[in-house]
Amino acid sequence: MTAPGAVLLDQADLASLARASGIALQSYRRAHVSACVARILARHGTPFDLVPCRNATIYFEPPAQRAVHAKPAASLGQGGMLMLGSCEQLLRPGRLGLAAAQPHVYRKDAG
Repeated sequence: MTAPGAVLLDQADLASLARASGIALQSYRRAHVSACVARILARHGTPFDLVPCRNATIYFEPPAQRAVHAKPAASLGQGGMLMLGSCEQLLRPGRLGLAAAQPHVYRKDAG
């Protein structure tokens, strides 16, 4: 049984993310991960109550991290949560309409 609002990734999504992730990421791979995240979110619709994005961008440069984090942040419903990994944080969550709720967890602001 799947929780309401949960996103199940199929094998193609997982394979695509696996191909796009790696320690030595060139710019086309960063763009591919960003496009893959956008495709997954668009396919499953919005808004989401929770989007776990744990350790998805730890090897990315800050501009690429911001681009990737913007997509799940935009897909959150009011009060929805974006959960990052323990090595990740948003430096300016307000720019994404988020506020820190707990360490590495951000809530979509009202308004």
